[in-house]
Amino acid sequence: MVQKNNPDNKKIFKFRTYYKYLQSLMTIIFYEFCLKDFPQDENKLSEINILEKIYRKVLDSQSCKITVKDKNFFSQKRGKIRRIPGYSESIKTKLYQSWIAECELNDPLNKRIFYIFNLEKNPKYLNRRMYSNWKGVYLYYSTLHLIDALIFIITHKMPTTHSETKNLFYEHVFKKYKNKFYIYPFNIECNSKNYENLLGVEVQGNEIIEELKSTGIISLSILDKFLKWFLNPKPEIEISRWIKNRFKDNWTQEYRRRKKNPNSTIRFKKDFEPSTYTFLHCFYDFRVWSSYYEVEPFVYGLKISSKKRLVIDISFSWITAVFNLMSEAIIFNIIPKTFKEISESFQEDISSYLQEENCNFATPIIMRHKLIEQTYHAN
Repeated sequence: MVQKNNPDNKKIFKFRTYYKYLQSLMTIIFYEFCLKDFPQDENKLSEINILEKIYRKVLDSQSCKITVKDKNFFSQKRGKIRRIPGYSESIKTKLYQSWIAECELNDPLNKRIFYIFNLEKNPKYLNRRMYSNWKGVYLYYSTLHLIDALIFIITHKMPTTHSETKNLFYEHVFKKYKNKFYIYPFNIECNSKNYENLLGVEVQGNEIIEELKSTGIISLSILDKFLKWFLNPKPEIEISRWIKNRFKDNWTQEYRRRKKNPNSTIRFKKDFEPSTYTFLHCFYDFRVWSSYYEVEPFVYGLKISSKKRLVIDISFSWITAVFNLMSEAIIFNIIPKTFKEISESFQEDISSYLQEENCNFATPIIMRHKLIEQTYHAN
């Protein structure tokens, strides 16, 4: 019999809640960038083919919004970053760190990635990688290192802490490009201004399911894997709740921190508010939960069936890939030549492994780099 006040119940609830948020985000991505115009005769598409379709849809949405003013800004930043000694190596280091983390995320059972890049061979890290809940750590660090590089390119300052990255990302990147490069659902944010209205987003979750049932799309073999996982009835509400609740918790923590300060009073200035909460903040919290939530996530994670775990792992990989695509598109527009050189260098470092059986962990990265170059060089 389960006791109502058992503290383990809260841990189980926390575990399930975060995966529900992941499920909701994957539902929106899959619908927005793939299923809306998914031809019914393409029932033999592989997962990488579908990911390519998602990439193209995102890039098409981005490229049509780039203005002459944006291009002038990119050109201005390109000229300034070139005057910084050693800028290319600093950017390369961060991009490599991002792509290596993504490779680890895409290659959960293959330990060769550690030896290819001479990473620390600590057994505890090799073991943790096989748990689905640990994927949240790689999701965050892959996006973090990429955004660090982007912030350095724009501000000429390399962030040194998680908080600094999140704040600089919002001020110098997200605010400017949240409706151009960071598009729905990754442009959802929460602050004191939209805190109350965040749950007022248009809910189309039930409509998504009804549409899929009526068209017969859910009978396609490639989507059978996702049917019970990603079709969340109300994904927009769940995602909005994630953003809203985490912002509220952030506000409360900041309030308590200031209240404990002996030099401050309980009264606050009218402009007091914690930083705006974006998906980078969400990924950070997912990482904190995955890394430090004692042993429970690992124990309960073992209860996930192998089929469901596979779909969860794919969800982590695709969310990372799409979010990184949005950041990489900005980097490419500012320093196209440098980005291409670093990408080609990365491909050369792992090229001898890509031909091996079941060694496709870098394919999503290489494929999107080619698509980014094709899209923006064409413009």
